[in-house]
Amino acid sequence: MTHKQLYLFAREKWSFCIQPAHIVEWNVTLLSILLGLSTLEFLLCFLQLVSGLVNAVCRPCCYKQDIICCIVANVLLFFPDGKINFIQDEHVTTYVWYFMGIGGGGLVMLIPACVFLGMGKCVDSCGTDSCAMCGSVFAALLGLAGSAYCFLISAVALFKGPYCFTQMGWRYPFEDDGGRYLFAREKWSFCIQPAHIVEWNVTLLSILLGLSTLEFLLCFLQLVSGLVNAVCRPCCYKQEYSLNA
Repeated sequence: MTHKQLYLFAREKWSFCIQPAHIVEWNVTLLSILLGLSTLEFLLCFLQLVSGLVNAVCRPCCYKQDIICCIVANVLLFFPDGKINFIQDEHVTTYVWYFMGIGGGGLVMLIPACVFLGMGKCVDSCGTDSCAMCGSVFAALLGLAGSAYCFLISAVALFKGPYCFTQMGWRYPFEDDGGRYLFAREKWSFCIQPAHIVEWNVTLLSILLGLSTLEFLLCFLQLVSGLVNAVCRPCCYKQEYSLNA
């Protein structure tokens, strides 16, 4: 670190400047304000850019497709190997009854999806952008909760492994495996019935994990954008420009 940089942390050196009086304090204070404000402006513009890209590219299609795929994946988990007899005999994993894809990643996500996709109409009815953005913030929080629920239940179900018939009867053969079975395909043959149950569960639960992660990211970006627009944007820019001037 050079002497030009060190003087900022050595106040005893500031006395080297005799005139103008307090010039170091003056410069450091004002330049620090400019650095802070320019950083805030950059963050606001960057968040607006990210939000705009998400809205323009992803949002029109992602929400509906994610919701449908989550519901379908959860429903398919009720029918291992595409057969109905296993659910009739209650030979399906317990976690499918938590409805993580149908509820968390599906029906719950319908509310924020409808709010986000109808933002234009909401602005017209509310009269101000801030009012509409406040609604999007609450919708985003609900979406975060639903997608997080879907992710957590899917992760736990994937970690525990499928409920299947083995040489020791119906059980969770990988329950105490710590998830290592996912990387040891030779162990998948422990499950005799339903056929290909490990592949079935791993594929569908991985889909739910991926979709819930995408939903979470979209809602998080919408939350950040909504907070910036509702709280900061109406006043921050004007104050920053006046201070810069």
